[in-house]
Amino acid sequence: MSTPHSTARRAEEQELVRDLMRQARFAMLTTRDSTGSLVSRPLTVQDVSEDGDVSFIVPSGGDAAQEADGQEVNLGFRDGTSFVSVAGRGRVLRDPAVVEDLWSSVTSEL
Repeated sequence: MSTPHSTARRAEEQELVRDLMRQARFAMLTTRDSTGSLVSRPLTVQDVSEDGDVSFIVPSGGDAAQEADGQEVNLGFRDGTSFVSVAGRGRVLRDPAVVEDLWSSVTSEL
C-alpha cells in the first residue's frame, strides 16, 4: 500500500538518482553480445530526461546500438564518491533532429 509519505520519499529518491546521472560525465553501458557474454563500454552522457531516460550518441550500426536496441541493459554512473547502477531496456532512436540537438548541446560546452 502506498502512503503519501512513501510516495513523496520515492519521488525524492528518483530525483536523487536523476541528479547523480546528470552530474556524471560518463556511464558504463553493459549489454550482452551475440554469445550472451556481458560487454561494458563507457559512453558520454548526452541527456537525462525527467523520466530517467538517458541519451547517448553512438553509431547506429555499432555494437553498442545493436546490442542495446530492445534489450535489457545496465548503466553504471559515478560522480565523486557517489555511484548508481540502473537497469532498463535499450532503445535506438534514429531522429536526426534529436541527434542535432544533443550534438549541439555537447559542442556548446566546449
